[in-house]
Amino acid sequence: MRVLHLTSKPPDFQAEHAQQALARELGADFELVARQLGQKQTGRNPLSSYWWLRNRTHDFHVIHAWDFPSARLACSARLGVIFSPAQGLNASQLSWLKWMARHRDLQIVCPSEAHREAFVRSGFPEHQLHSALLPVQISDVKARDESVRQSLGLAREDRVLLAPGESVRSAGHQYALWAASILHVLDPRWRLLVWGRGPQVRALQALAQKFEQPRVLCVAEQLLGRRIPFGSLLPASDLALITPSGLAPPLAIQMCVAAGLAMVASASPMTNELLRDQENAAVVPRLSPRLLAQRVLALSEDDDARRKLSENARKIRSATGARFVEIFRSLYRECAQNISR
Repeated sequence: MRVLHLTSKPPDFQAEHAQQALARELGADFELVARQLGQKQTGRNPLSSYWWLRNRTHDFHVIHAWDFPSARLACSARLGVIFSPAQGLNASQLSWLKWMARHRDLQIVCPSEAHREAFVRSGFPEHQLHSALLPVQISDVKARDESVRQSLGLAREDRVLLAPGESVRSAGHQYALWAASILHVLDPRWRLLVWGRGPQVRALQALAQKFEQPRVLCVAEQLLGRRIPFGSLLPASDLALITPSGLAPPLAIQMCVAAGLAMVASASPMTNELLRDQENAAVVPRLSPRLLAQRVLALSEDDDARRKLSENARKIRSATGARFVEIFRSLYRECAQNISR
């Protein structure tokens, strides 16, 4: 079976992780072909991409779209389509997708149950909705590594908060920066570490300049001048500060859980699901920089509470790769059979 993995731009962190897991584990019965719209072989504009896909329909059995623009195009191909959104969609995207779900063989696979429930509340048929938590296994990552901190210009005495994942709007990293800024006024050793990927990085830097705190924000990939895996930031961090302002991509949060990193988070359906409410994180009831800063400060001064949260996090079993892959294996086969009938 040939499956087309389609994106409209280079795959984000979560999509890349998922594609690699599927390529490793699906088996010899499946051939995965990755294509990015706008590249030479897929057409330079939406119209030429449309004709390219229509002319290649016979080459594939299923199309797996990894972002909304590629899903919109894939639904024109008269093949079974699987869409894996990394985060929540806006109202116009939901409206279009809902219409398409009624007229096409479209299956939506969400990265968490909270994401799936949001689609249900928006009126999508439940039989077309699925959830597949990405597999993560990094239980042997150390909570802190001084050599990694030094490479990022972080001093031994700095108190480093990590804002997980790419800086996208739904991740709410601006709230993490605001909370870190409050703490930085009280003690200049407080720093916020971000990966340096995502469309909101420049906005974060502008906000840091507005706060007139040049040391508070640490953008890892800019400091190092090269691309690095997100997991390499975990040993440089003292606490993770999780502040989603919407349905954010959950993979980076899962990695913090698997690494046993102590966490402070704002309550939301997604964080409640991933963090098991307050079993392995200090949770504040709403997205408030002041409340987040207070909880971070209290946790930093309570070694026993921080150790307990870290131990609880390590006990949570990450989703297994076998279950994740089996969900897609079944959907690929089902979609291909439906079209062939």
